[in-house]
Amino acid sequence: MRTYAGDDAVQRAAGTRAATTAMRSGRLVLAPADLHYAVVADAFSMAGVARLREARQVPEGAAVPVFIDRRTTLHALWGRVPRDAEVLARRFWPGPLTLIGKPQLSLAWDAGVSDAVAIRMPLHPWMLALVAAVGPLAATGAQVPGQPQATTLDQCDQTSISIGLDAGELEGGLASTVVDLRSGVEVVREGAIGAEAIMESLR
Repeated sequence: MRTYAGDDAVQRAAGTRAATTAMRSGRLVLAPADLHYAVVADAFSMAGVARLREARQVPEGAAVPVFIDRRTTLHALWGRVPRDAEVLARRFWPGPLTLIGKPQLSLAWDAGVSDAVAIRMPLHPWMLALVAAVGPLAATGAQVPGQPQATTLDQCDQTSISIGLDAGELEGGLASTVVDLRSGVEVVREGAIGAEAIMESLR
């Protein structure tokens, strides 16, 4: 794995270019998301998503969360965007909130599944720069199996990783909150954003 330091402007720019090239050729990248590091791949690269599933042991029948860099991308990835999704996205994005919706059936990708696609807009500017350069990214946690979520690059599972973007130690804490909007509003995992705050924002 080749690493690039985010505290050096030249290294940061070189890392962004290297990560973009790697993901466009179906390889995996470690990069900072919100409070933790994530493994990312081009969501529209069949080889990249397959490599991500294999490296992170995500089964074929499970949707891989997708990072975006603007709210309007929801309309391209979901068949229908409920009003509640728009409200939550405006209130909590960018940040640790994952929204599950019904996919746009015309998408040619392997990140979603037939009835669900999970979307998040991460908070870290380096990750947002990668999404802006590559497009939507399939993403999973980067922690070593059985260990807490990784807040430094050294704590990450580096299996099958080509490029590592080192932003130093991240804040850490709870994982993203997951809200299912396919039929109403259901908080399926309470994380960094409390369920009460989710429901209050919709009143």
